[in-house]
Amino acid sequence: MPIHTIREHQINYEIHGNGPPLLLLHSFLCNTQMWEKQIEALSKDHRLIVMDIRGHGKSSPSKPHSIYDLAEDAIGLLDALNIPTATWLGLSIGGMISMRAALTHPQRVSGLVLLATDSKSESLLVRIERRLLAKVVKALGILPVVIPVLRKMFGKTTHRKQRDLVRTWRGRFLKVHTASMLNSLTSLLTRDDVTDKLHTITVPTLIIHGDEDRAIPVKLGENLKSAMPSATFKRLSQAGHLVTLESPQYVNTYIRDFLTSANL
Repeated sequence: MPIHTIREHQINYEIHGNGPPLLLLHSFLCNTQMWEKQIEALSKDHRLIVMDIRGHGKSSPSKPHSIYDLAEDAIGLLDALNIPTATWLGLSIGGMISMRAALTHPQRVSGLVLLATDSKSESLLVRIERRLLAKVVKALGILPVVIPVLRKMFGKTTHRKQRDLVRTWRGRFLKVHTASMLNSLTSLLTRDDVTDKLHTITVPTLIIHGDEDRAIPVKLGENLKSAMPSATFKRLSQAGHLVTLESPQYVNTYIRDFLTSANL
C-alpha cells in the first residue's frame, strides 16, 4: 500500500475507483478496514482516498498532536496527491478532523459527511472516565479495558446479533500502538468547541448517527444538526458508534443519495 511522509509521519493510504474525490477518515482505534463496505459501494462513481491517521493502522506511530494537526496531515496528503478539493467523510475523530478542515481550509472541502461525531469539547465526566482508563492502559496495556471499549464502540443490538463482527474488531483493537492511542486520546480529551463556528460552513453536509451510540450519544448528533441547520440528518436505529460496520447498507444508501442530490 502507498505511503507518503506528511509532517514527519508516514501516512498509509489507499486509492479506489475514479471520479470526484472522497477523503475517508476513520474513527479512533480503527483503520482503513472500517470502510470496507463503503469502498465497495462508493468507488463505482468516485475516487476514494482512504487514509490511516497517524498512529493507526499502517501509518507510523504518532507524536503528541491536536485534532488540527490531524486535519493538516489530511491536507498534506491531498497536496501530495495533487487533489485541490474533496468531499470529506469522517467518523468520530474523523468527523472532528473534517469539521476543522472545513473551518480552517474551506477551499479544500467541497462537502461533508459527518458520522457519529460531535462539535463540542469533551465533557468533564468523560474526561475523568477516560483519563482513568488511560492510566490503566499505560500501566497494563489495552487488554484490561477492551471490554468497556467494545461496549462503547458497538451498539447493544450489534453485540447481540453480530458477534463475529465484534470479535473481529476486538482483535484489531488489541493491536493498536499503545503510545499512539494515548496521544490520540489526549487530542480528543483536549479538543476545542467549534459549535459556534459551524454556521460559517456552507458546503453540503450529511450527518449520520446511531441511536445506540454510547461513545457519542445521538443527542450530540442532534445538537450538531441544530448548529448546521442546512445539513441533512439521518438517525439509524439499532446502531452504535461504528455505523459503517454495523449498518453498512443504510449508511451506503444515505451517502450515495446525498452525493447524488448535492452533485458531489
